[in-house]
Amino acid sequence: MPTSKPLPIKTFVSHCVDDKAFVFEVCDLLAPYLERAKMFCFEEHPSVTGDPRDRMMKEASKADLALIFVGARYDKWMCAEAGALIANAKCPKVMIAIDGTSSYGALQK
Repeated sequence: MPTSKPLPIKTFVSHCVDDKAFVFEVCDLLAPYLERAKMFCFEEHPSVTGDPRDRMMKEASKADLALIFVGARYDKWMCAEAGALIANAKCPKVMIAIDGTSSYGALQK
């Protein structure tokens, strides 16, 4: 049962663009629990200037929670992003394996 109000925490969402539709659907399902407007998905907040990786890491550093979706096309950049999140973000991290992909194996690429 949803809480009466979503928790006002900032959530950083890491995923491959190929998995965007699924990930956004999950974010919408989490909205009763985690404030959807405070979920950072890069495609919803693209940066028009500067290096997008810097923007993502800046947003990740402000997060209270990081959701890391690992799918079949989780590439080297995604591994670097997840590694940076795990090493630098001072928040709980949740790795979610989708498409039958092992979240542990994804970081071994």
